[in-house]
Amino acid sequence: MPRGPVAVGPLRPCPTGRAVFLDRDGVLIANRADHVRDFPDVEVLPRARAAVRRITSAGYAAVVVTNQAVVGRDGAPLDHIVAVHRHALRLLGAAVSASYLCPHSPADGCPCRKPRPGMLLRAARDLGLDLGRSYTVGDALTDVDAGRSAGTATALVLTGRGADQYRRADPADLAGTAVLADVGVLADLLP
Repeated sequence: MPRGPVAVGPLRPCPTGRAVFLDRDGVLIANRADHVRDFPDVEVLPRARAAVRRITSAGYAAVVVTNQAVVGRDGAPLDHIVAVHRHALRLLGAAVSASYLCPHSPADGCPCRKPRPGMLLRAARDLGLDLGRSYTVGDALTDVDAGRSAGTATALVLTGRGADQYRRADPADLAGTAVLADVGVLADLLP
């Protein structure tokens, strides 16, 4: 298994240096309790495709960052999970600027696995991004923590696991984090 995140799909630098880091499952595609393991499991959420287009139209790189412990924990073949991820990117359309996945289980202690910021830091290096002018959007507190650790603004969406995470969160866990109905709301709010 590779050390660090796996870059999947395009690597399109953004001239403005700004990015929106997007978790995949629960933000862009439907979250599944049994994991997204195969092509039919990929269901793009309403407004996600349009949101990604609006993000890039607003001058931000749309960077997908996703934990895929189904590889490290359950032994799913990495090449198959990468192919499923590429399929999800195709369904989202050509607006995705870059994409990274962490195939490691939580027990691996990998620095790219959210809540650690490794995927965001790698994307910043690869694409020349200014993390202080960027956003991280997710449906879990681990996404928020990764964004904070990387120095981005953060948003928790109520799709996927987001509503449950919001209900269970200590208010201090969400201090300074926007809580939004879905990723489309963030896209509408970008300057």
